[in-house]
Amino acid sequence: MKDVLSLCDGISGLQLALSKANIKYHNYYASEIDKFPIKVTQHHYPDTIQLGDMLNWRDWNINWSNIDLVCAGFPCFSKGTLVTTSQGLKPIEEISSSDMVLTHQNRFKPVVVSMQKVADHINYLKIQSVLPLEVTDEHPFYVRKMTRKGKKNIRTFSPPEWVKCRDLEKNDFIGIAINQNTDIPVFDSIPTESKYFWYLIGRYVANGYSSTTNLQSRGNGKGVRRSYKTVVTCGHHERQEIVDIIDSVSYHATISKETTSYKFTISDKNLWTFIQSFGRGADNKYIPSFMFDMPKYLLESFLEGYLSGDGCLHRRKEGKGNKNQYRITSISYKLIVGVQQLIQKVYKCPGSIIKHNVPSTKVIEDRTVNRKPFYTLSYYKTKPKQAHYYIDENGNYLWVSFKSRERMIKNVEVYNFEVQEDNSYCVSNLIVHNCQSWSLAGKQLGDRDSRGKLFWVVLDIMSNVLKYNPNVRFLLENVKMKKEFEEYITKHTEQALGHVNKILINSALVSAQNRKRFYWTNVSNISQPQDRKIYLKDIIESGLVDRDKSHCLDANYFKGGNLKSYFEKHRRQLVFSKDELCHVGDADLKGNDSIKRVYHPEGKSPTLTTMGGGHREPKVLCVAWRGRYVVDGKRQDSKTNTLTTVQKDNNVVDVENLKWRKLTPLECERLQTFPDGYTDILSNTQRYKTLGNAFTVDVIVHILNQIEL
Repeated sequence: MKDVLSLCDGISGLQLALSKANIKYHNYYASEIDKFPIKVTQHHYPDTIQLGDMLNWRDWNINWSNIDLVCAGFPCFSKGTLVTTSQGLKPIEEISSSDMVLTHQNRFKPVVVSMQKVADHINYLKIQSVLPLEVTDEHPFYVRKMTRKGKKNIRTFSPPEWVKCRDLEKNDFIGIAINQNTDIPVFDSIPTESKYFWYLIGRYVANGYSSTTNLQSRGNGKGVRRSYKTVVTCGHHERQEIVDIIDSVSYHATISKETTSYKFTISDKNLWTFIQSFGRGADNKYIPSFMFDMPKYLLESFLEGYLSGDGCLHRRKEGKGNKNQYRITSISYKLIVGVQQLIQKVYKCPGSIIKHNVPSTKVIEDRTVNRKPFYTLSYYKTKPKQAHYYIDENGNYLWVSFKSRERMIKNVEVYNFEVQEDNSYCVSNLIVHNCQSWSLAGKQLGDRDSRGKLFWVVLDIMSNVLKYNPNVRFLLENVKMKKEFEEYITKHTEQALGHVNKILINSALVSAQNRKRFYWTNVSNISQPQDRKIYLKDIIESGLVDRDKSHCLDANYFKGGNLKSYFEKHRRQLVFSKDELCHVGDADLKGNDSIKRVYHPEGKSPTLTTMGGGHREPKVLCVAWRGRYVVDGKRQDSKTNTLTTVQKDNNVVDVENLKWRKLTPLECERLQTFPDGYTDILSNTQRYKTLGNAFTVDVIVHILNQIEL
């Protein structure tokens, strides 16, 4: 073989695999931008030709016709970012192809495909009116650029354009689409056309709650009937106001006087059913999707009700402007962002959200109460003279100022999706474009080099090599993913490179780690590796483990794990002290294997079961020592006893006090089938990161052995 090109080379697992497969080559070209994996590569393979950033591939001095093998391991907002859909606000990680999202054209369009990956960097953006966002470099925002003209420094704005996150600068204003619909929702026996009704709903969302109770049937009837209650509270001075509002919409309320408030209880099943669309519990409330389409006069009544229940007026001092500022609070972020959308529609004001972190507990009247972070939304009903935002000529968009950007190198899971026709959507109420490099509706592949998305850059590079060497072999690796994303990659890889074979291989066949990865190649008939039966207990330096194969190693493993995430989320492998815990067998239970595991501190219990929570909560381990086969506390027939819930049969062990540790860097090297000490020139943190991002070497060896080079 002549030359090899490795894209996103990392610690050069490909070069090690070539050596283990006894494949010789002339030149090894590596594209990598992280200095730590480059340091490892150059330590072991000093002749490696480092090319730098693959975005600059057109400047590389390479004889493309000599490349015989190209290998690459290759969406974009972070988890939790709220997206405006036709069904209300949804976290971006929950968006799927069944959703309709609000676009820059102020209309809802369907999502074509959703995507997810781990990015190696993130931008921490500060933008007027929203909490800081975490965004990758390439994600475009809908922007108008502001300049000042004339002696009076009059602000003028350019036509809207798409500007990538990395290119945002001072005097850029980012767009917010304002809903223009005026639809009154229709519900059975609900007076949705009444502004008094929406004032009452505003009070409910601010500080009300709902409940159901079972009541004994009247008379001699048997059974129970169900009572549906909607409760609104107010201060003593507001009693008559709420009475008048309830009378205006013909509801009957039972009034009870509390120490500091009045409580109004409305028993009406239709109302109870309706208000369930706002969520239950203070931290779970939100604005339902139908409200965004309502007329402004009804929304204003709702906002007034909310303000009276959980808000205040902040009066401006003399010389500080001539407008009063209103503030509302909630512990529900989803609710605050939804209310912000309503304010933007009603008052043409972007509003400003601030998060307040508070101590988790507080003593009130000798009682310790739990506390949660809360959010404040501040807004004006009319535009102040010195407003830092801009309303466009037609009143369809607000434009808020970009403040700052801080770029951070860290691994973070990010999300993106393709939207039909408009190729845009709204996050935290701001208009953004699909990350263009993923666009199904964009230009053809040959024109994608400037877009910077690594997937498309990889395909561009491979397509270029194929042009000079039609016999080149390629290999792409990626995590197991949603079927729609997997099909998306396959489709565009085939369009760029011709016929593609895809295979899913679990590293557990060649190592002690469960690590499922897809591999795309133009080599036919790649088979599964034989199971080498390598177990986790065989590769650890000390201690005991409760499973045969480790959880998948990732680049964030350096952060360590904990018992909760380990037992409940099945991530970040732990190793236990020999004096504490051992997996001794599997219980006879229905369900996933993870809930069947039986543990014991001595490793020899005849029976153990996890009690409570459907056998899912590993808080207490219980030992049952009973039965006719038991001699000196041990069964003589090598079988387990029947699971029991009889307390006298149980020996309690506190899992929270178990002694445990994370895997060592050397153990992680073994999981990825690297030689011991391969990364030991780095700090432990960087060893974990580089190994988490690497290939499982022996999987690549297996594939290389089936390629004719």
